Amino acid sequence: MSKFKFGMVPAAVALLVAAGSASAAVVNVTANVQAVACTIAVSKTDINLGSYIPAHFAGATVNATTGAVTPVANSQQDFSVELKDCAGTPEAEAAASVKISGPVVAGSSDRIFNKVTSNVGAVVSLGNAGAVDFTAIQNGQKVEIAKAAPATPAPGPQLTDYNNKSIVMRVGLATTAADVATVQTGLIDAPITLDFMYN
Repeated sequence: MSKFKFGMVPAAVALLVAAGSASAAVVNVTANVQAVACTIAVSKTDINLGSYIPAHFAGATVNATTGAVTPVANSQQDFSVELKDCAGTPEAEAAASVKISGPVVAGSSDRIFNKVTSNVGAVVSLGNAGAVDFTAIQNGQKVEIAKAAPATPAPGPQLTDYNNKSIVMRVGLATTAADVATVQTGLIDAPITLDFMYN
């Protein structure tokens, strides 16, 4: 089963307590202040891509240089990513994007996601109906959803340039294995975070 978890503007609180000590704690707080902020809404938060055998992964690899990938046949599912409740003062032609991040498979050029140690995992791309080959998005890569209007003509950039704008993304399965004999079996668990990024 592949599980995808999505985030919004990064804000996390982590509580760490030293082993064997109840008198010490560290709180790590992060946030992001931007000229514009939007809520990210996704059409699916848990995506189960089903069950497969190693033979299904024949040819389902990622090109380390170009990112081109042929996912496992019938493993692909689309989901939408939409911007909601945007606030702030947009700048002319500034982009509203999401940054993709999550644990990745070693040797995949940071393009196959899986928090379980394995040579198989999930790949993410922009949706393209009917596509077999696509370019896998890299861990840390920003994907633009919308861009503000230019300064002229009037009225110039508005929050409506971002609100309710969306893209379709696609997930599928791939491997770094050189052949099906070395495809590792087991659970695929890929928490993928989408953080809002402005400009």
